Amino acid sequence: MECGDCRQTALSMMVSIGSLFGILIGFNFTDKFGYRRIMFVGLVAATGFIFMLVLAPNRTVLLVGELLMGLPNGSFGVMGQNIDEAEKSLKRLTSTTIKVDIPATVAMMVHTTEMEKQFQEDTSYWDCFKGIDLHRTEISCMSLVIQSVSLGKILAFAMYFFELAGVPTSAAFSLGIGQYAIGFVAVWTA
Repeated sequence: MECGDCRQTALSMMVSIGSLFGILIGFNFTDKFGYRRIMFVGLVAATGFIFMLVLAPNRTVLLVGELLMGLPNGSFGVMGQNIDEAEKSLKRLTSTTIKVDIPATVAMMVHTTEMEKQFQEDTSYWDCFKGIDLHRTEISCMSLVIQSVSLGKILAFAMYFFELAGVPTSAAFSLGIGQYAIGFVAVWTA
């Protein structure tokens, strides 16, 4: 199934849009049901939605599948634990050779969470558009926009565009690999 560059961009962006909604939905349900249940639902949904992507009979189903895959992806980004689970997880994650005071570490996590709750009590989303927070919001939004509209999305389809321009397949592949190599070096140099 071949589609034009506008449709390819839309397909690429659907996962990002779905992830945004997944984060918003997951954030609201994580406090009620816990992160494990939310993650389990996300994994089961992703397992089902992957079949939509692989077996999509048309572009519309593919577009909806990409959006729905973004929803479970976004729900993984929202996590929280109760104290007993946090201690168990921390014991499992720490090395036996390094001495870690598990209760003190968990107490610091609880303290940090409580401080965040206190800061969030008197705030709203409108505060992001006032004073110094407006500047932070602008920086965050612009960095996200730059990532989304930069050549990163176009580079993913560069070989396809080279072939459309008449470049032989082997040369298009070599050009695409060269592009990725230049990008890799540029990122590590920056």
